[in-house]
Amino acid sequence: MLIAKARHAQNVALDGLLYPLVYGRVVDDDFSVKGGSAVAMLTQFMTDWFDETRKWVDAVLKVAAAESDDNRAQLKQWTADWNCRAAAALVPVIEIALGVQADEAVAEQVEAFKARIRKTGIDL
Repeated sequence: MLIAKARHAQNVALDGLLYPLVYGRVVDDDFSVKGGSAVAMLTQFMTDWFDETRKWVDAVLKVAAAESDDNRAQLKQWTADWNCRAAAALVPVIEIALGVQADEAVAEQVEAFKARIRKTGIDL
């Protein structure tokens, strides 16, 4: 059961960085201005899915973190660990699209992710 819960933390962190970076920053902000608006249109459902799923995930995290200090500490550890791993894994992917701006884009999204998670009661 512990492994399954840690895997959920992995998904929270990876999804929390991947979707906004790839579908927001790269597809919507970068590809669209370079004539790739068809790509943005074809992948809009991914952004919509993430927006809806994020609300549910945040609600679950908020409830779990509020249940006990132990829960909050465990969620903090898992989310922080996977946040670092996800960010490191995404830099080379984002570099393909954004080049030298990749580090800055990932760093900005990491900060946005931390702010989002803080609202659930988990301080990264």
